[in-house]
Amino acid sequence: MFDIKRVTHKVIPKLPGWTKTGLKYSPKWPMEQLSQQLLKHVFSDQLEAGELDFLTNTAVVIGFEDIGLFMQVTLQKASFMPLQVKLSCEPTGFAKCDVQLSGNTEDFFLMIAQRVDPDTLFFRRKLRIHGDTELGLGVKNLLDTVDMPAQLPSRLLALFNQVAESIEAYQTYASAKSSP
Repeated sequence: MFDIKRVTHKVIPKLPGWTKTGLKYSPKWPMEQLSQQLLKHVFSDQLEAGELDFLTNTAVVIGFEDIGLFMQVTLQKASFMPLQVKLSCEPTGFAKCDVQLSGNTEDFFLMIAQRVDPDTLFFRRKLRIHGDTELGLGVKNLLDTVDMPAQLPSRLLALFNQVAESIEAYQTYASAKSSP
């Protein structure tokens, strides 16, 4: 009989390596456009209220270290598209980086699904800030205040929740397996 939990426990540890390989050879512009539209949608209220003004003319890089993907987000208020996203498979692939927030994809998924807050990840050293610490803490605090379930489209939220449940199940399985 097919056991999804057993398959999940075997597949999840291998996903970062598979994803890293696939990202090296895939075009970045479709993912950039999708990321840009998603960020614009999620942060639309904050953009209108001016809560993102502290990011104007800065470059924030979000590093998904386990899959080797780095996303540069810039905010240009006077531009037609104020939020700009660029992707790279190299942490030094951008001309400008004022602050970099780094972590593993699993932790970012759990944070987006609001299974864990950014402060917990930061104090457990799973979310790291390099560069302008004040700017990085501002971004971290912004992520903590955004109500992701209210901002994400329902199907995408369901996907994030399903992935987060699988990650939590795997983490429980892995910690139980490693304890004597």
